[in-house]
Amino acid sequence: FSTLPEPDFSLCPIELISACDATPSADKAHGFAVQDNDASQMALYYMGQLYDVAADRVSALKDESARLLLSCSGGLQRLSPDEDWDAPMLLEIGGECSSAEREVAKGMKWSAYLGVYKLENREVNGKPAWRHAERPHQWLAFDGVGWAAQPSDRLGDRFGWLQLRDAGPPHLSKAVWQAAPDDGSQWLDK
Repeated sequence: FSTLPEPDFSLCPIELISACDATPSADKAHGFAVQDNDASQMALYYMGQLYDVAADRVSALKDESARLLLSCSGGLQRLSPDEDWDAPMLLEIGGECSSAEREVAKGMKWSAYLGVYKLENREVNGKPAWRHAERPHQWLAFDGVGWAAQPSDRLGDRFGWLQLRDAGPPHLSKAVWQAAPDDGSQWLDK
């Protein structure tokens, strides 16, 4: 948590703020008279300024707290105002496949990236990121062009064992996930 900045009272001497009694007072040291109304209005002005700063900080804290609670508790996370979709708390890559497909995938490096991913309270390249539920060093993140299932040391890079070439929400995409073959040849559509 951050602390509020110290208010700048250099333009408002303490004598003026404390001059809010029922009768006009004189500031003999500075050679002028202070009217009740002037001091009250100045005090109200500075209190309003402090309130505005505090309200902005509280609003930002509420937003961050809401994101943290959502990332820990399930549900959907609202993205920045620029985005018009909610990030789901869980994504699954793989799902149902035939026994023949499972046999082909067995032993391939990209097959380790299949599974369930949990939404994390962080963004990569301006988009939400999901961490593998069983293998915390594996991520599903935006690589600047589309989505990639990638190791944590390459997070956000144009690298991954699985890719979805669609900049939109991965869970709403009509594009086909592709897998990187171990031999480095052409991407496989899955």
